[in-house]
Amino acid sequence: METPEQRENKTEKIREQIRHLTALLEDHSDEIPERRISGSGNYKVRGNWWQSFFDSMDYAIMECLVSDPTIKAETNSFYERFSKRRQDWRDAASAGTAQDDFLRTTKEEIDTANNLLRRLIENLQNIK
Repeated sequence: METPEQRENKTEKIREQIRHLTALLEDHSDEIPERRISGSGNYKVRGNWWQSFFDSMDYAIMECLVSDPTIKAETNSFYERFSKRRQDWRDAASAGTAQDDFLRTTKEEIDTANNLLRRLIENLQNIK
């Protein structure tokens, strides 16, 4: 049985997570620039955005804030595909066989991340 203090702490964690996830979703552009960007700009193609995305999803899952098991499964599956594609590119770049000088984030990857963020935010908003 949760104490009122534990319930309030969990509620505050959920509120903070919703704010953070909403910022990830809304405060960064879905645009995929033609050239490599570094240093500035709020783009979802940036490595820091992806790190924050996966860390945030993992936090929500690990803290048991997610009540929908399909979100967890789909996040894990997406992370595996995302990581494999990046590792394959690094291997090709090391071997000198990469087709591009940098790995481009795909529209599909951004769309998948946006969908997972929306579903997680909705899931968190429905927790009583």
